Amino acid sequence: MIMNTIKNLINSSIRNKFIAIIILIVTVVTLIAGGYGTWVTARVLRDQAKNEQIFKLHNSASDITNFLAHLEEDVIFLSQSQALTQYLESHELDSDSVLTAESQAALEREFLAFAQARKIYDQIRFLDTTGQEIVRINTGFEGESTVVPQKDLQNKADRYYFEDSISLPPGEIFVSPLDLNVEQGMIEILPDKSNKPVIRYGTPVVFNGKIVGVIVTNVLAKNFLDLLEEVEETMFLVDQEGYYLYHPDESKRWGRDLGTNISLQSDYSQEITQRLLSGNAGTFTGDGKFLVYQPVDPEGIKANWFLGTVQSEAELFTPAFNFILITLVVIVVTLSLGIIFAISVGRVITTPIIELEQSAIQVAEGNFDTKFIRTSEDEIGSLAGSFNTMTAKLRELVSGLEEQVVDRTRELILTTEIGRQASSIRDLDELLPYIAEFINDRFNLYYTHIYFVDDLGQSLAIRSGTGTVGQELLARHHTVPIGSGSIVGQVAASGQSIVVSDTENSEIHKPNPLLPDTRSEVAVPLIVEGQVIGVLDMQSARVNTFTENNLTVFEAMAIQLAISIDSAKQWAISQEAQQRAEEALQRLTGETWAETLAGRQKGTAFGYDLSTVTSLDSEIQNGNGNGYESVPVVVQNKAIGQLSVKKSENHRLTLDEHALLSAVAQQLAQKAENLRLFEQTQQRATREQIARQITDKIRSSKDIESALKTAAVELSKALSTSRAVVDIQVQRPSNDLETNNK
Repeated sequence: MIMNTIKNLINSSIRNKFIAIIILIVTVVTLIAGGYGTWVTARVLRDQAKNEQIFKLHNSASDITNFLAHLEEDVIFLSQSQALTQYLESHELDSDSVLTAESQAALEREFLAFAQARKIYDQIRFLDTTGQEIVRINTGFEGESTVVPQKDLQNKADRYYFEDSISLPPGEIFVSPLDLNVEQGMIEILPDKSNKPVIRYGTPVVFNGKIVGVIVTNVLAKNFLDLLEEVEETMFLVDQEGYYLYHPDESKRWGRDLGTNISLQSDYSQEITQRLLSGNAGTFTGDGKFLVYQPVDPEGIKANWFLGTVQSEAELFTPAFNFILITLVVIVVTLSLGIIFAISVGRVITTPIIELEQSAIQVAEGNFDTKFIRTSEDEIGSLAGSFNTMTAKLRELVSGLEEQVVDRTRELILTTEIGRQASSIRDLDELLPYIAEFINDRFNLYYTHIYFVDDLGQSLAIRSGTGTVGQELLARHHTVPIGSGSIVGQVAASGQSIVVSDTENSEIHKPNPLLPDTRSEVAVPLIVEGQVIGVLDMQSARVNTFTENNLTVFEAMAIQLAISIDSAKQWAISQEAQQRAEEALQRLTGETWAETLAGRQKGTAFGYDLSTVTSLDSEIQNGNGNGYESVPVVVQNKAIGQLSVKKSENHRLTLDEHALLSAVAQQLAQKAENLRLFEQTQQRATREQIARQITDKIRSSKDIESALKTAAVELSKALSTSRAVVDIQVQRPSNDLETNNK
């Protein structure tokens, strides 16, 4: 009944129909545009809020990882320091001597300088095999490092980090969990009343083949935990058991160490806890909460830490909710105004509008020959006359625009194609001629050439040209001075393009006898990183081929060409550098391994026959002969040997078996290289130690004769030779000898 009433009301007059149509259009457009826009924007705002939380969490994890990077190298450096070696030498000779005290003082100074330089260590210590601290450097809360007096040094034999470090093989590193530091049996408190969290790094100290103590460094974890406070007030860090290592609420931190047992499990649901401790990164929405979580894996540390932030959805997505509310209000207001506008217009517009509407529909459909009938002299009649005028102009405009669109589309397509072709060629000598000919053909030009700025930046040298003219100019090594003497010179000097639409009416165009038919020219700079590297010059035999209207197209093409030229140059440079580096590395690897193998007394070929391992002669190392199948053992692209196996008669290795053989050979190569480097380091250390011992004995000599004797004796012992001779002589000049003979 109601629908019939509305239908009859609409059909009762044109005015009502017009009003109904306008209301319907405004309503549909507003609802569709507003609804879709609201949905898209709200979703973008929600995604933006989520991504912002993920970004903050990732940056915080990266900050922690970067802070703890390379700390293992520090403890290895300290364990191998020269000052520590000198102290151990003097302590072995006489632990109570003045030299031992001096070397210990030097060791304290070196550790103190290291602590002051790094600023991140709370303690740096050297402990002997009994756990007694020999040297200890403390760094205060304000960053000031001091040497702990001998009377205040402690014995840490009962601490887990000492026991774990002293039991390690030489070269291994112990990394403790992140926990609170304990001094004198009590948890240490910082000056700001907070607990002191530390991570300890430890490694054995080896002297004369024996472990004589450990180096232990305490990293003050507060330095990187405080970074979380600056990023997000809801962010927290937990260990693998869910205990808080950092939480905005200080009372929830260190639940295990302080005995409060406050952990992730006591604050959040089991599902949130399981997701955060899963070791994966991700997000979770549920129970009105939004969780972002990510594991933290510092280099060299089996930390099993997990970073997370939990916020309420209502708080996190407040901007999206506010936008939706505002948009709904705007939609309602827009609909109301649309209805009012439709009713007002419907009352003003009268019957003649129908004729105008019908004519307008025809024009809208593309029939620009439609005539608007002028039925009156009022505003409607005037509007009809204006429509006729507008239709005529629109007809002319559309016709011209269609031609321009066709031209611009063709030019843009060609420009894109040129950029694609240029980017696919890396050889500059191949790229330039190809692109010059390509541009010339595709744009149907008279002549195209490319200039490069020379190394002195004073002139342009032709690098490519089309046709016989281009070949002639290239053969003459044609150059153009940079400056006002030519179009290309001006472009190179100013970095601005120059267009000459009609050369006969141009003052800056200089006719070229080799190109007498040029009627239009454009020169565009080739710019890379703000620097002009060359000029692209194009010439046409037709007037107005190049204008200000299509200059943008050619400038875009020049940008693509400049990028391709620069890429080709950089690629050539990188290829040459890479080749030199690979050749040098391969040569050095071969020489090093040749020296290593030449100096070995034992054989380097071994075989296994399912029962014993035996040393083999070198003939088995040659290829796949005698039924053997081999793969090379390669270090730095240099083959240093081969790994061979032999199956039963008439059987070959399968693809999987050959892949396994290759994988084992690769692992063998890596291990062999690591062992060679380790042996090289040990040999160097041994040489330096022997040389230092001989030098010390020579220095203790009281005269030249005893010094020479000591040098001969010690050198003979060190080299295990039966005889060593030290002979000091000054060769007289030949003139003095001849004078004495006379």
